[in-house]
This record gives sequence, C-alpha cells and structure tokens, in this order.
Amino acid sequence: MKITGVKALSLAAPLSKKLSTSAQTFTEAKSALVRLTTSDGIEGVGECLARYSPLVWSELVEEVLAPLIVGADPFDVEWIWNRMYRGLGSFSGHSRGILLEAMSGIDIAVWDVMGKSAGMPVHKLLGGSARSSIAAYASSVGVAELAAMVEDATTLVERGFTAIKVKIGLGAEQDATTIWALRKAVGPTVEIMVDANCAYQYPEAARLARRLEEVPVAWFEEPFSTEDLASYSMLRQNSIVPLAAGEGEFTRFGIKALLDTGAVNVVQPDVARAGGISECHKIAITASLYNASFSPHVGNCGGVAAAASVQLAAAAGNFNTYECSYYPHPLRDELLLEPVGHASQIKNGELPVPDRPGLGVELNEEVVERYTMR
Repeated sequence: MKITGVKALSLAAPLSKKLSTSAQTFTEAKSALVRLTTSDGIEGVGECLARYSPLVWSELVEEVLAPLIVGADPFDVEWIWNRMYRGLGSFSGHSRGILLEAMSGIDIAVWDVMGKSAGMPVHKLLGGSARSSIAAYASSVGVAELAAMVEDATTLVERGFTAIKVKIGLGAEQDATTIWALRKAVGPTVEIMVDANCAYQYPEAARLARRLEEVPVAWFEEPFSTEDLASYSMLRQNSIVPLAAGEGEFTRFGIKALLDTGAVNVVQPDVARAGGISECHKIAITASLYNASFSPHVGNCGGVAAAASVQLAAAAGNFNTYECSYYPHPLRDELLLEPVGHASQIKNGELPVPDRPGLGVELNEEVVERYTMR
C-alpha cells in the first residue's frame, strides 16, 4: 500500500454562541481538514489546528508536505513523520508554528489509514487499552456575567458531567469570587479546573493560587505564557495548586522544556498542533518520566481532532481526563456521521471509546461541502 495523494479542505462555520476567554472571543469555527488517499483505496482523515486562516494551512499541506510523502507506505509512519519534520527544517530553518500544525493533520490521517487497513482502532495500534470509556470534563464555562456562568456550570452537572473547566483571567479578586460562587453552586464533589489563557504575571497569579488552594481546584491552567518558564517554576515553589499547561507547545522537545521546570503536573498537547498522534503519544510517555499526567487539549478543534484525542486518551498509561467541549460548534457537532468524544455522549462523567477501525469516524460529506471555503 502506498500514499497516492494528500488534499486539504479549508472549513469555516459560524458559531451560534460566542466563545469568550480572557484574551479573545471566537465567532467562527475554522479548521483545515486533511484527506489522504492510498493505492488500496483506503482514505484517512486528519485535522490541522487552523483557527484564523485555514487556507494557509491547506496550502502548506498540499504544496510543501504532500510531495515529501506521496509514494510512501503509511505503515512507515515514523519515517513519514521525520521526513516531514526534517523537510520543514530544511525549507524554513525551523519546525514549529503553523508548519507543525499542518504536519499534524497529515500524521493523524496516516494513523487513520493504518487503523482502517489493520481493522483496528488507533488506540490498539498505540499499545492497546482496557478502557471502554474515558473520564471527561466539560470545557469551558466562558467568561460572562457571574449569574450566567453559575447557570452554565449547574446545567453541565445536571447533564452528567462530574468535572468542569472555567475560563478566568480577569484579576485575582474577581476570579476568586467567580470560582467560589461556582463551587457553592455545584457542591463539593464536582471537580473544578480553572484556565487563565496566559493572562497573568507572577505576583497576581500567586495571589490567586493562594485563594484557589482553599476552594480547592483540580488544576490551574496556563497562568502564564508558554515561554515564561521561570514563573511556572516560582509558582510551583509557592503553591500546592496543581498546574496544567502545554496546549501552545510543539513536539516532545517543547513539552520537555516545560516539564524540566518541575512545575507542571498535567501536560495538555493538542494533537492537531503538537505533531499529530505520533508525537502526542511520545509526549504522553515523556510526561510519565516526570510523574505528570496526560490530558489532551481539544478546545476549539473540530470532530476529527476530537476523535484523535479520544484515541490517544484511551491508549495513554498516564491519562488523566479528556477535554469535552460542550458549546455549539458545527465542525464538531455536524461533521461526523457518528459522534466521538462529544458532550451528547457523556454519562456519569465518562465518554465511550469507539471500537471502529482507525479514528472511528466517518465524514458527513454534505456538511463538508457546506462549510468548505471557496
């Protein structure tokens, strides 16, 4: 079997409900969808994290990366990954940013092909799993008026979630007030994660962390920018609140630098950004060397990346919990004929792991056509 073609489609769909963080507001869902064909007639699908201009990612997939791997055997996945990674370095002098995101979509599609060819779900190819379901948390209660945030949180618990994540980053005092109100609303047994989206500098983050110790919270996510390793280290030395980070990093090398601070308890690579399934599996193993757990980032991704994240979660020995985005998102809610990793599937805080071959997904071609950018 050989790879015969790699195509990318740029997708965009309006969001019926705005998603707000401390840093930005999303009104559209965007993605670059990869379709990889083979000489055996098997098609694999992948997704690149392409939040703003997916046409750029699609061009990279087709014009830069596809020529490097057409003709390769999909089961030579390690060779394919390194061929792309080294090729990017040769062309541009670096292998990060949108280059890695484009590469990630192809790698996901290669794993989908391998699983379909072998008649196995991807998590079996990654080493197998005794899990038929995975723990999941609701992501995320967005920045809004306090009453609206409380209403969202209580509704999520009623829907079957036993853990919820909340967007913060509006100042230590306001954030502490918000989290205490949510804790009172959902009760002591529901886990609460907080996500600052890199809003803080060290002094205010430290003040907030002291307040969060009393709530308590399951983790304090991205208090600082990815590059501010010194602040992560200082906060770890002065707080017992678990820290989570990594969604903005690329490859195991970037995650290792974060782990070397000794600060991060939970790593959160995004499969559509950090290098695909191949690299995120290595990231999970790297995290285990530091006694850190693995919780794949899903965020604003579409249905294909969400499904790839479920496969990784099912296979990882140090898996913690899966980010289940619950807000309306056409590229996640409508793109697949059968949902995978979707909030509609939540039951007692868990999501089912599909046993279908590959990623376990089939595209709704009418929806693909509807949202393809021209």
